[in-house]
Amino acid sequence: MSALATPPSTAPGPQQAGGGVPPRAPEAVVLDWQIGTGTGWQVFGLNLALQLACDGRVVPLLLEPVDPALLAPLHRHALALSLAQQAELRGMLAAVGSAGLDCDYPVLRALGNGFQGNPAGATLRSARDLGVIFFEDTALTPDALARARRLDCIIAGSAWNGALLRAAGLPRVHVIPQGIDPTIFHPAERSGLLRDRFVVFSGGKLEYRKGQDLVIAAFRAFRQRHPEALLLTAWHNPWPQTLVGLDSAGHVRGLPGVDQAGRLQLLPWLAANGVPAGSVLDVGALPNHQMAATVREADVALFPNRCEGGTNLVAMEAMACGVPALVAANSGQLDLLAEPEAAVPLTRQGPPRGACPFYQGREGWGESDVEEMLEALEAAWQHREAMQERGRRAAAWMARAWSWRSRTQEVLGVLGA
Repeated sequence: MSALATPPSTAPGPQQAGGGVPPRAPEAVVLDWQIGTGTGWQVFGLNLALQLACDGRVVPLLLEPVDPALLAPLHRHALALSLAQQAELRGMLAAVGSAGLDCDYPVLRALGNGFQGNPAGATLRSARDLGVIFFEDTALTPDALARARRLDCIIAGSAWNGALLRAAGLPRVHVIPQGIDPTIFHPAERSGLLRDRFVVFSGGKLEYRKGQDLVIAAFRAFRQRHPEALLLTAWHNPWPQTLVGLDSAGHVRGLPGVDQAGRLQLLPWLAANGVPAGSVLDVGALPNHQMAATVREADVALFPNRCEGGTNLVAMEAMACGVPALVAANSGQLDLLAEPEAAVPLTRQGPPRGACPFYQGREGWGESDVEEMLEALEAAWQHREAMQERGRRAAAWMARAWSWRSRTQEVLGVLGA
């Protein structure tokens, strides 16, 4: 890619014992998805790019446009070179059109269900294509597996995803979960603004897979016992069409409306489903770097998600803030239950009730038991000091083993292999 501005030279890697030199990471790597603060993929890309830039050996090249105004000032500063080169790369791709462009650097390609990638990167040909995948639909068709085999290697976002891919006969699968930014998500003093309430946090875009209908069912019953309970939600979903199926399991009636600005009308819908306005506080669409101060106000976090291809980034961030978390023991979320006493597992997992047209295969999914959720909420209400100790253990584990810095080093290891 000679027309692209040349990245800085890569410094020699550290010497191995015995005089050998470990494989060296490339001077640049292309990320073919949009980075930012609004979705899980965007947060993943942003933190990966930041850590690559801070490492100093690898320049992250960005395929998709980024609005710098949406980034925190320090993040804009750290990614200044990448943001400048992004327009050049996009311009080169536009100029060659369908003829395509050869790239000297590895490309990290964001993949979802069916190994479908970003069409914008289809004309960028690389010497090494690495697929990064978080998938929930376990129906791996022959076409999907054929697309997977064209990749040089695959980075799976959870042990569950990795096991499914290996069982399907795919080689060169590396499991590298997401991380957290411990400078943002860490324990700290609460504001006290909600001190007269028992706060239950639930986060993730509103949809069938995330299980907010289960949250509503459990909270509705919990509130009857404890009227001071407050449901704190971060359920913004910019794609209202993905709400289909949310009411199919029988826990809620109907779906929330959408106003002319595309905002979900949550409060009327929740009121109609037994959670009145005074018992819920929805924070809307907050940038990721502003979420920690809100999450830390919670007494407990509830994640009965039916499936996570990754490890559930919102749950990880809540745990990193020291908020005790109740986590469904299914799919990629099992990685968050590997450390004893870090989170409360919701173990009564049955086959998922209801249906959603977006998923054909649901192997490894689970349906959390509402009664078990209610019992866990009640235990959190009654044994607050014990739950706070669990939150402290979770925060220490997240800071020690789940930082974006350590995850990026694992990615660099794959790039240098």
